[in-house]
Amino acid sequence: MRRLSFGLAAALSAVLACSAAAGDSPRFPIGLYNVNAPEHLKEIRDAGFDSFIGEAPDAEGFDALAKEAEKLGLRMMIWPSHFKGPISRTKNWPLEAWYLADEPEINGITPDALKAQSERLRTEDPRLQTFVLGSGAPAKDYGQLADIVMLDWYPVPHKKLGTVAEQIDRAR
Repeated sequence: MRRLSFGLAAALSAVLACSAAAGDSPRFPIGLYNVNAPEHLKEIRDAGFDSFIGEAPDAEGFDALAKEAEKLGLRMMIWPSHFKGPISRTKNWPLEAWYLADEPEINGITPDALKAQSERLRTEDPRLQTFVLGSGAPAKDYGQLADIVMLDWYPVPHKKLGTVAEQIDRAR
């Protein structure tokens, strides 16, 4: 089942609506982009965030983020292209989803290219995949390419807040 969520005017935040498995309560986690230091995770959790997109210079750095995230009950997303190690190394990490792309429709990643990336990754790891779109309309072409589609629509101050609902409707 494809899921849709949206990001709204919270600096560096990603919003991800999902449920982990059949029978689980739905989750609506809120996370931060580009977290690169395990020592920051407690402060992030204490501020009310429960997920993040991790960044690290090497596999050991990702290991450290994953270990601290597990300890604190946080979930992580990572770009497969930023992880320099065997995917099998991530098997026991608290991975919410693989973060395939940021606004592929804006950054010149075609639906076919994103699909190929997704399929390659699925041969190594069946866990959830996600990406974010800049607005709702491109979901028509991209929406079926991942398990979770996030919407990165920031209306304030140039649009009315009600445009969030319009963009969600377009994405659906």
